[in-house]
Amino acid sequence: MSKDEINELKKDLSWFTETLCTSGFEEDFSKRLKELCKDYADRTRETQYGDLILTHEGEGKKKILLTAHMDIPGAIVTSIDDEGFIRFTYIGGLDTRVIPNQRVSFYTLDKVIVGVVGTKSLHLVPEDEAQKVTPMDELFVDIGAHSREEVEKLGIKIGTPMTFCASINFLQNNTVAGVGFDNRACCTILYRVLKKVREQKRTEDVFFAFTTREELSMLGCELAANIVLPHYAFILDIAPTGDTPDLADSRIPVRLEGGPTFLIKQGEDIIHIPLFRRLQEIAAKHNIPTQSCSMEWEMTETHKIQEIKHGVPTLDICLPMRYAHSAVETVSLEDMLQIEKLLLALIEEIQ
Repeated sequence: MSKDEINELKKDLSWFTETLCTSGFEEDFSKRLKELCKDYADRTRETQYGDLILTHEGEGKKKILLTAHMDIPGAIVTSIDDEGFIRFTYIGGLDTRVIPNQRVSFYTLDKVIVGVVGTKSLHLVPEDEAQKVTPMDELFVDIGAHSREEVEKLGIKIGTPMTFCASINFLQNNTVAGVGFDNRACCTILYRVLKKVREQKRTEDVFFAFTTREELSMLGCELAANIVLPHYAFILDIAPTGDTPDLADSRIPVRLEGGPTFLIKQGEDIIHIPLFRRLQEIAAKHNIPTQSCSMEWEMTETHKIQEIKHGVPTLDICLPMRYAHSAVETVSLEDMLQIEKLLLALIEEIQ
């Protein structure tokens, strides 16, 4: 990968991770994204839930749908005590192990308020508590306020959404860590393909759906698929890796820098095998390294989209990720570029 490609990707990923939103609160980001993409699509549609669907028109012989969800795991405010400390509950798969001592952002109607998730100082922790994970109902956020009234005047009320503070850190060997890469890194890839696919000659219409509520009900992808009624669908999401010391015995074959990852089985479901084999052929033709895995606990938008109408051949193309659903989600820029390359190839060659 050239230095220019990497630098351009860094710039795009930074844009996609500077404004975050949790499930159900995607509207503002969807508006920003619509403005960013307005010159790269033949047609733009939105659902009442904020899903953004952009179309590149071919000859209309078949329809290909590509999706990536916009939302990230987060929380909403459930109560504010008299001293101004804020309690919350999770939205989506927020990992309670990693929440304490994190910086968080509250998204009011007109501004972002930063706070910290407080915990007992180490000097005050009894020995029997030192190794325990603090339950969600015991966690609280400190924004430095002195009262409930002060918090509410700032615009933070019951139901206000919260995420980890936006952060991006470029590490060694084209590796990057930050907040919201699940799934904003995949949104970045989808945007870059959207810009480039107009240069291709093809017979298919290609639909790019930036979807909502994946961390909850997956309503967004269901709405998008029912609008498009595609012949094929490809879901961009993440696949947890097994390449760190704590997972040495996990039997998870996914590795950072190993390339696009196909999710063969999720839960009790298995992928569309003919479509999987066709993508393997396309990847091999273009010298794109790929990986495959099975996740017993993973559930992606494939679960919903494949059931639309009379059934849609659907496949997950996943970005390998370390430390998913934390404040330091870690991915490889080279994996992102390989997925981009694969998507451009399959759009041109899938039949």
